[in-house]
Amino acid sequence: MIEQRILMEIPSSKNDIVTILVFSFASFFGNFGVCVTGMGMALLFLFVYSIADFIGIMNDDECGEMIRKCDVKQAIFLQSVALTTTMPILLWKSRDDIKMYTNKKLLLAFIPATIIGTPIGNFLQDKIRSEIILIMVGVMITLFCCFQLL
Repeated sequence: MIEQRILMEIPSSKNDIVTILVFSFASFFGNFGVCVTGMGMALLFLFVYSIADFIGIMNDDECGEMIRKCDVKQAIFLQSVALTTTMPILLWKSRDDIKMYTNKKLLLAFIPATIIGTPIGNFLQDKIRSEIILIMVGVMITLFCCFQLL
């Protein structure tokens, strides 16, 4: 019985494997980007996701049986999980730089904004259509790329 349950959890279809590979590559690319630049993990993750979505890999019909939703909301959730798992390593590796370059005024602005913005974002995620989120992400990626080029 246990062996049968374990076998049922292994990705069985090509669509499941492709979906897992896209999310894994997006996590790797996002983590690589945050290690190089120090920011932009979500933008790089969603950049890879957006390319896969544009190609047609991430449609809910093509998603597979194991992962039933491939929309942008699921991608944002998986990106936050990927960031949460790598954050302790990043903080440990950069602890000396953090102590040296900490900007307390900036922290005083970002910590309350994060505490307030997270529940608002969670509430709005259920109310806003995925297409609108994709447009907003596209604009943010474009602005981020332009800012990096300057």
